[in-house]
Amino acid sequence: TARVGGIMKVLFIEDDRMNRRVVRDMLDVAGATMSEAEDAEQGLAMIAAERWDMILIDLRMPGMDGVGLATAIKHGKNPLPVIMLSSIGDETRKKYPALFEFILVKPAKQQQLYRSIQAVLLARKDAISTEVKSPTILHGDFSEEYPMKIMIAEDNPINQKLIERILNKLGYKPAVVDTGLDALKRVNQEFFDVILMDVQMPEMDGLETTERIRNMSGLQPYIIAMTANAMTSDTEECYKAGMNDYIAKPFNMEKLLHILVKAGKAVKDRKAKGI
Repeated sequence: TARVGGIMKVLFIEDDRMNRRVVRDMLDVAGATMSEAEDAEQGLAMIAAERWDMILIDLRMPGMDGVGLATAIKHGKNPLPVIMLSSIGDETRKKYPALFEFILVKPAKQQQLYRSIQAVLLARKDAISTEVKSPTILHGDFSEEYPMKIMIAEDNPINQKLIERILNKLGYKPAVVDTGLDALKRVNQEFFDVILMDVQMPEMDGLETTERIRNMSGLQPYIIAMTANAMTSDTEECYKAGMNDYIAKPFNMEKLLHILVKAGKAVKDRKAKGI
């Protein structure tokens, strides 16, 4: 029987008692310690009170569903890796690229669950050993460290100039468009590694634009939502549309740099795989 490396402390948030028992038996055999919560409220309270290595959640639950719960976990004080169990086969990682490490179709197979947990554990070890420190100085070397072709989709000219100026100082020459329709036209003409996408734009908003881009075949950009409202419900909408990350306006400089580092690492990883 496969065993996960090291003692993993796992919280499973699921309203169905039988499903909890089945997964507990699997994890016991694998050498992981599992605790249970019956709903999102109880789960969030347990996450706040204790240290966990990983969270397993069910998609369909009364009250807050799995997407809302994962959004709350990812934006809490201590973001944790989340694996979702879903009885719906089309709940793919592409639909929620930043929320879930893995999405397993119920009933989850033992080997699938083990492999997913093992991958999360290895990724956590990597992240701890190569912790990202946000650069504090705007410098052209940044674009050499993280080469990316960037587009800004923003209808407010003041915001356009502000973002463009920051990116110029980092060594980038971003393309700038005013509307979602123009963003789609540019994406059809040329590939961008990263798109900074305003959520509220005339003609076609950032959410619909992102959904249309995600439905295109071929290489996909890393899309960062720019939103005037960082409420959980709004960030959840961004993830549902297929965005990878978000930043609230007005910008916090350190936050923007941190997000660009994450985007840069994602682009580097993709290129290293030859994609």
